[in-house]
Order: sequence, then structure tokens, then C-alpha cells
Amino acid sequence: MAASSFQFGNNLGIGIGMKGITGIDERVWPLIFTPLGLILIFRAKNLYKVIEKIMMVMVMIMIIAFVFNLALTKPDPVSIGKSFVPLSVSIDHFDVIAALVATTFVLHCAIYQSYLVQDKGWKPGNIKTGINDSYTGIFMLALISALVIITSAAALHPRGIEVNSAADMALQLEALFGGFAKIIFSTGLCAAAFSSLMVNAVIGGGLLADGLGLGRSMNEKMPKIFISVILLLGMVIAVFFRGNVIYALIMAQASSIFAVPLIAVGLFLMLNNKKVMGKHRNNKTQNTIAIFGFILISIMVYYMYHKLITAISAI
Repeated sequence: MAASSFQFGNNLGIGIGMKGITGIDERVWPLIFTPLGLILIFRAKNLYKVIEKIMMVMVMIMIIAFVFNLALTKPDPVSIGKSFVPLSVSIDHFDVIAALVATTFVLHCAIYQSYLVQDKGWKPGNIKTGINDSYTGIFMLALISALVIITSAAALHPRGIEVNSAADMALQLEALFGGFAKIIFSTGLCAAAFSSLMVNAVIGGGLLADGLGLGRSMNEKMPKIFISVILLLGMVIAVFFRGNVIYALIMAQASSIFAVPLIAVGLFLMLNNKKVMGKHRNNKTQNTIAIFGFILISIMVYYMYHKLITAISAI
């Protein structure tokens, strides 16, 4: 469920980014990038290493693109500092908050990390390296999120600009800083979406195949088939979708949060199981942070559930 929701959003993100670069309708691009992903899955000899390299390149593209746009917007440091203290919280904006949380608080990725370290050949002796890699990944994710939020706030909010369509963000950047800035931003957005498109499909397909006892490695036949199904499902929904693309992107990311509490409970129990984790099981500090995260996610799920019921009732 989480993987499928993410795939819809990832396809929309690719379409938005490519439309900003080329001007071609966003619904065309899933028909191009999904087949490229399928070719990569079935042609790569070592899918893990290939995806790892792609992720490194995409992350660097994202950082360069968003730093460039941040430099152009020249945000006020004092205003940035004040923005960390919310003056008010409106329930009407919880879908946006849920989308941001769901994009960064992705627990099925945390579960799949155990598969990745096995594919990498790591042993318990590599645990410090793994923890450092996790910290680096968390920092990079937080940095990219902060760059996007600050850039958007600095470029749009002071001018009273509201983003209502797929091209609005890129067009506003073009109007303010020229066509080159628009292309840079769109390139970063496309890189973010494509990297997530591949990784999310691999995680969803791999976990589903292993859960059914049909293989655990992304290099095996059945996981590749499930990965392909997830890629195609996200492509089909995005291509035939009609409506506000920006709002759909927000809701697609936000709806992926529904499965997170169940994943969180299972992960929490496993990480506190001495038979499984041995001396590496969670300590009190880690459990406190985990419980806080669980409460946060549960609040988001409660709100999104009621919003979904309201939307269905209105049909």
C-alpha cells in the first residue's frame, strides 16, 4: 500500500520536473521513465550496485540544484530562524504536513536496510559503518527537505504566490530568476522523483516477494516481477489521472502514511527482542524517540483517515 501510493507520487514528480524542463505534458513522462526502470531491473547484473550508484548521482544533482535556487532567492536568515517557531497550526494544512512527514519518515525503507546490508556482504562487525551511513542519509534527507522548503518560502510566500498547477513553481522561478533557474529546479525535482521511483519499487517488490516466500534478493526472478508490477501500477495511475496534479502529489505522498503505524509496531517489537537483536536491541533513549515518532505518525493517520472518509462521503 505504502509503495503503491509513493509510486503514484513519484510518477507525478517526474512529470512535473520534465514538464518544467521541456514544456511537454507531465502525463507523457511516466511512459518513458517506467520502461527505462524496467530495462534497468532486468538488464543489470548486480541491481544493488547499479541502484546505489544511481542514488549517489541523483542525490548530488538534487543538492546542487536546490542550493543553486536557494542562492538565487537570497532568503533572510532571521526569517528562516523565526519560521521554526509556528505561530499557529491549522488542521486545513495537515495534508501538506502529512505529505512531508510521509516522504521523510519511511519505515519500510528502514526494514529493507537489513536486506541491503546482507546484499552488501556486511557482518555484525560493520555495524558502526552502517550507523554512520544511516546518520549521513538522514542528514542529507533533512538538508534536501530544508533547501526545498526554504527556497519555496523565500520565492513564493513574500510575493503572495500560490502554487495550484504542475508548472506554477517552475514558472514562478522563471519569472523571478530566468529560464535557467527554472530548468535547474525542475532537474532537481526530476532527480528526486526518479531516484525514489526506483528505490521504492525495489523495496515494495522485495518485501512482498519475501513475505510470500518467493525470494528476498532484488537479483532474483520473483522480486523483480513484483518490482515491475509496482512500477507499472504507478505509471498507469499517473498516466490516466485527471485533476489537480499538485494536490494529487500531496495526497499521494500523504496517503502512504496509513501503513506506517503497523510497520512501526512490528519494527519496535523486533528491535526490542533480545533473541533477535542480542546486545544491539534498543536502549531507553531510542525507544523514547521511537514512541514519539509513533505518536506523531498516529496523529497524521487519524487526520488523513477522517479527510479520506469526508472525501468519499462527498462523492
